[in-house]
Amino acid sequence: MIKAIEIYELYKSTWNGDEYEPSRESRIAGPFTKMYKAEREKRRLEGEEEIKRNNPKEKWKDYVRFYIKPKLVRAEDIDYKVRPNKLFRHIEEIKPLEDACGSIKELYSSENMSLAYVSLSGKGKKHKHNIMEEVYFVTKGEGYLTIESNTYNIEEGDTISIPKGSWHSLATDKSLELIVATYPGFDRDDVILD
Repeated sequence: MIKAIEIYELYKSTWNGDEYEPSRESRIAGPFTKMYKAEREKRRLEGEEEIKRNNPKEKWKDYVRFYIKPKLVRAEDIDYKVRPNKLFRHIEEIKPLEDACGSIKELYSSENMSLAYVSLSGKGKKHKHNIMEEVYFVTKGEGYLTIESNTYNIEEGDTISIPKGSWHSLATDKSLELIVATYPGFDRDDVILD
């Protein structure tokens, strides 16, 4: 049972350039349960404010600053379902890593299996796995998958099984996005480059 969670609220303060007036502070958005969502909204609002400031037709008077305040609240005090961090991850929270297949974000990993989001522009590196089997599911774009000496056209909606021990590589003329499942779980030591 979750007793308390951290939420994030977005605030705005304005002043006329001479002196900051804390009384002109106001909460404008939130609560957000994820920091990246609050940061995304903050960037959007800062962009709108920059456009106003640079528009000669606007009667711009005040300086505006947006900032995020974290707050700890009791779970029963909020009126929406909170996702436990150990069970849920959002793709924007995951840092990408460069891999033989392209830019990879590991969505889930255990000893038994792994699930990753992969994006590629150009050409990946030829490699194989002696232990892992892989399944590719193309979510966006089109490209080419070479398995051993055969090259196949792949496109959105395709599912491809890659047996362990098979040399393979991805390539695309534009961009390609896919979900990759591995069995057993992903092991970087089992990525053998040509």
